[in-house]
Formats: sequence, C-alpha cells, structure tokens
Amino acid sequence: MGLQHWLNGFHTGPVALAPAVWDVEQPEFNRDAFPLGCICEWSYQDLTSLQSTIATLNAEGKRAAIIDTAKRLNTAAWRLLTQAGVNWLVRPDTLTAALANVQLLLASGEFSLIVIDGFSSDQLLPAQVERLQRLVPAQATLVFATSLGDDLA
Repeated sequence: MGLQHWLNGFHTGPVALAPAVWDVEQPEFNRDAFPLGCICEWSYQDLTSLQSTIATLNAEGKRAAIIDTAKRLNTAAWRLLTQAGVNWLVRPDTLTAALANVQLLLASGEFSLIVIDGFSSDQLLPAQVERLQRLVPAQATLVFATSLGDDLA
C-alpha cells in the first residue's frame, strides 16, 4: 500500500470549521458596525439606538424582525415600529420555537435585520449556529442581543 493510498483514507474534502459569530462591542446599535451576511452578538444598555436604526432601515425600504424571547419589548415605541406590518415582533414561547421562527424569517429573505433579544448564540449547539449562518442572506444580519441593564426603551 503506497503513501498516496494511505493518505486518501483521511479526510479529503474541505475542513468544516465552527461558524464565526461577530462580537460587536459598542454601547449603541450602529447598523454599519454589523457585517452583512453574518451572525453577530451585541450586548446593550438600552434599545433606543436599535429603534432608531430600524426606523432608518424602514426609510430605506428595508424591514426588520425582532424575536422577543424575554417578552420585554412592549413599550409604545416598539408597538409603533411594528404596527404597520413592515417590521415584525415575534414572541415565541420556547427556545425551540424561537429558532424555528428565526429559520423561517431568514429563509424568507424579507428582512435585512433580524434581532433575537434575550439569549446568546453561546446557548446554541455549533451545528445550530452553522445552520443559521447558512440561512443568513448576503444582504442581512442576524443579531443575538442581550441586555446589560434594566433600561429596555
């Protein structure tokens, strides 16, 4: 048995690496800091800047979806951003339901920004993160947002 034959028994395709999740370290939400086609982590003090960013996206004819796993985003400002149906606010009962919603929203290609408020990508299995990464459209961003404080805007 030759060396080449022996080497062929090893993995010959591309090596699959764990998908990268960008950690965006800034106190305010700035859409330009979040790369397109990626999954990002963002920790926030308050969500006022995210609300402003969503309004700006809407002015550009783009849509956003917010998955509120903690069911905290119920102020008038959030209702105003979602009442016309341009933006969606989803309140799933379980993590499994949240992930199913995220997959549907990503696969639709209708949203340029999808924010999951209330849990981190660290809570997912690498295979789950990889599946989500494959679903993120090139012109969209998926953001896992976690609160650093109590001000929810």
